[in-house]
Amino acid sequence: MKLTHFLESVEVAWLEGGNVFTGTERATDKILRENIEPTIKEFEKNFKLAFPKVKLDFSDTEKVARLGSVGKKEVSGDIDLGIDLHEFLNKDGQINFKMLGLDQKEFDTTFNLIKSRAKTASDKQIMVRSLLTLISNKINDSQEEIHSSSKDVTTASIFSSFPQYDTNGNKIPNKYVQIDLNVGPLQWLKFSYYSTGSFPGNLKGLHRTQLIAAVFDALGMTFKHESGVFDKERNVVATTVDEVIQLFAKHGIKIKPEDIYDFDKMLDAVDKSPLKDTIYEKYLKGRLDNMRDADIPERMHDWWLENRDRIGMRGLWLPESSKLLKRLPKEEVERLKNEREAKDAEKILKNQKKVSK
Repeated sequence: MKLTHFLESVEVAWLEGGNVFTGTERATDKILRENIEPTIKEFEKNFKLAFPKVKLDFSDTEKVARLGSVGKKEVSGDIDLGIDLHEFLNKDGQINFKMLGLDQKEFDTTFNLIKSRAKTASDKQIMVRSLLTLISNKINDSQEEIHSSSKDVTTASIFSSFPQYDTNGNKIPNKYVQIDLNVGPLQWLKFSYYSTGSFPGNLKGLHRTQLIAAVFDALGMTFKHESGVFDKERNVVATTVDEVIQLFAKHGIKIKPEDIYDFDKMLDAVDKSPLKDTIYEKYLKGRLDNMRDADIPERMHDWWLENRDRIGMRGLWLPESSKLLKRLPKEEVERLKNEREAKDAEKILKNQKKVSK
């Protein structure tokens, strides 16, 4: 994995899961399943205060998809919503500035600024990030309930803190939830963020998705949650499940379309492939080792322990409940705990400074 992709995975791992507002007055909490839809309903009302001309029905899950495990578990860490980019474009595929009430000159200025700092992003990715930055700014300027972190906008996502509401439509005092608006091809978003919401052992939805991403890392390609799979020349090579299956098969990883949603069946296919060790390294070192509270799947524990020194895996972000920690020296576990706490404190301070500006 290239350094830029490595750093991107570290930052995105923090942003997702309700961590953006940690340590601030708008710090977010987990949300009960029954409160998710009432909260989305109120979020829509405030979103439309900022964008009254956008014809987007948040109750229509074919237009505003509930991504990942949203609504599938008793409790969720945040609310991930998927919106197709075309909802913000005109018939010619250009940004609909009039509908959005945005200034094109401001967009051009934002685009040029981001482009001057971007190293690997394509013009389309910069375009989307510029658009989402302006949308985030307008959300903050047009109403008071949604607090969007404009400084954290990515090439696909806007992160917001929003009050939680109960089933009677009443605001729950001093309780917020992180709501992420993920923008891109909607069918791809549904695939890349897919989660059953119920997993055996220590697995989460991210384990399956990051394994797919690691396969493409091993193939010298780039998997992006928001837009598809890209080759070394940044050409799009897959935006559908069938295309992903075909690419896998071409490189000796054989899996049925219905099995690609299941972590264990994905790992079975990897184990039978000639790229097994390379994929394991990309997955465990390049992906999970940088992700907060992403435990190592139990069936991969032995490989992790046998190869950790060789490839430099630390386990810094392993959850406290991880069985792997019980297999490490106590003094090393204590060092990792202290370092993790120091980094958490540093990130919280950064968040506080960002909000105060």
